[in-house]
Amino acid sequence: MPTDPNDPLANQNIKDRYYGVDDPVAEKLLKRAADMPKLTPPADKTITTVYVGGLDANIKEQDLRDIFYQYGEIRNINMVTKSGCAFVNFSQRESAEKAVQGAFNKLIIKGRRLKILWGRGKEPGHQATRGTQTPTPSTWPTSSSPSTSC
Repeated sequence: MPTDPNDPLANQNIKDRYYGVDDPVAEKLLKRAADMPKLTPPADKTITTVYVGGLDANIKEQDLRDIFYQYGEIRNINMVTKSGCAFVNFSQRESAEKAVQGAFNKLIIKGRRLKILWGRGKEPGHQATRGTQTPTPSTWPTSSSPSTSC
């Protein structure tokens, strides 16, 4: 136990620590987890595509299927090997949301940490937006089809 009287651990009872009651260490860990970045879904509910970046030649489509099937039915996976990315298109929006929540900043395949973002919707003549940006009416995506470039 710490001897500094200003340290929150100095007044902690060992039983409280065991049962998780008034535990400053647990509070610190929970605060750190709450402060971690999160990826907000785009406003367009038709987007069901998840962008996966940072791929190399060793990562195959089956590796992505093995990871993402647990979140829901996959419609298709479009791999762009030149750019080192892939687009995983789910059949339902809820599945895509689960995949982004479960894999964002956590996905490692064959020793490589992969980047997870929301896919872009397509609209002719307009630039689409990613999930972390606030779309304006002129840039709202209209389709859930993935773009073919990373």
